[in-house]
Amino acid sequence: MNRNFNVFSQIKKVPWWGYVGGVASFAIQSLFYYLSNWLANITGSINWAVCTKIDVIDNAIPIVPAFSIIYVYAFVFWFFAPVVVSITGKENFKKYAIGQVVAYFIGFVIYIVLPTYMNRSAEGLIDYAQNGNYWLLKIIYSVDGGNYAFNLCPSYHCLTSVYSFLAVYKKEGISLWYKIYSFIVALLICLATLFIKQHYFIDLVTGVLIAIIVFIVVELVFAKKNKQAQQKLYTKI
Repeated sequence: MNRNFNVFSQIKKVPWWGYVGGVASFAIQSLFYYLSNWLANITGSINWAVCTKIDVIDNAIPIVPAFSIIYVYAFVFWFFAPVVVSITGKENFKKYAIGQVVAYFIGFVIYIVLPTYMNRSAEGLIDYAQNGNYWLLKIIYSVDGGNYAFNLCPSYHCLTSVYSFLAVYKKEGISLWYKIYSFIVALLICLATLFIKQHYFIDLVTGVLIAIIVFIVVELVFAKKNKQAQQKLYTKI
């Protein structure tokens, strides 16, 4: 059996729950994102929202409107991540699904307990998008709060993209080219959050760290669980 097969040549082998996972990933992320914003307003925690901007770093990052395309492409990348993982078996898919939900939930709690914001008008972003007629950038800003953006830290864009890469980078049955593609796309998406000024640098770092830590913990938990199952099997034998 060729363990380094081309992902798209195996598209017919994708189980139905792989596609469900692709839809569910977006649905759960959206639910946590908007629900946390609603709860922050209801509880009043939104009133102590902080700005995570680090002037010396974030002011040095230029606006590159072309990265708007990559920012939006992230949704396509996220849909196919669980689809691809599902090809490698239920165990890997289960780890991916659990880890991603846990990572989302951590972000959800942070959004409520320690809300963050960006004043796009004060940053000159709204005027920049309008005066330059960057229509995609204007749509992104409009859909995501307009003059004010909330739920910045951690960046779900960075968290989800990095986790999508980690879920495949060591898995057998996934081609090397797809692993390289996942790394490059995850990196570009993280950069896009900065280059279109949707997030500050600390938001990116936090999202990446949560993804890495959760991924490692889930891997360790499953490894321990499998080891205990094997020990029980040997004991019975």
